[in-house]
Amino acid sequence: MNDILCVFPIEETTRFLNPVFEEIAKQGADVFHYDTVNSDEDLQEILTNKISASGIIVFLCHGCGTCLYGTQDETGFNGNELINRNDFQMLNGKKTIIFSCNSNGLQKNYSLSETITFGLIPSTIYEVKNAEFHKLPINELEENEVGVIQDSLVRIWERTLSTTSLLDFRSFFKAFRFNIDFEITEVLIGKRSLPHYRTIADILFYIKKDMKYTD
Repeated sequence: MNDILCVFPIEETTRFLNPVFEEIAKQGADVFHYDTVNSDEDLQEILTNKISASGIIVFLCHGCGTCLYGTQDETGFNGNELINRNDFQMLNGKKTIIFSCNSNGLQKNYSLSETITFGLIPSTIYEVKNAEFHKLPINELEENEVGVIQDSLVRIWERTLSTTSLLDFRSFFKAFRFNIDFEITEVLIGKRSLPHYRTIADILFYIKKDMKYTD
């Protein structure tokens, strides 16, 4: 039995998180890493069995307040739920980190066990151009600036994983937030040439502010 499972559907818009996935896998975690649209395997059974055999699950995927998504098809994510409202009982008694947009709503809606969850995580060009986020002018960001956000999120994860065990959620939560602060400082000092560097720093600040630990 593996204590930790990392669920990371193959999806172009979250590919930037590959280094995070690889580091978690390198630390000995079991993995769920499939194209959930084009696979011929029974992925629901595979996922259910892997969750059942694990005590800690890390989700790196898209989501909303009612479900988690797998791979999107040409029409988007609708109909491509990885875990829908009827499946969250699978997580009863599990410790979960759900790094997806609005996963705070999953904790609220399904009363999950010990969790680390997030609000909106604006990390794709589509999200910054279409979402509202704490009244920040995120729609003004250009694609290279979204890349700065992505790189910052990866470094936050990498620093946290290098110093803190996933087995200790309270310490992991604190370390993750500390590393967001570190990355905010890096953006404010090192990315001043970007026209919207302050907005990038503000996005990271609110990602930290919206992040929740529930025991």
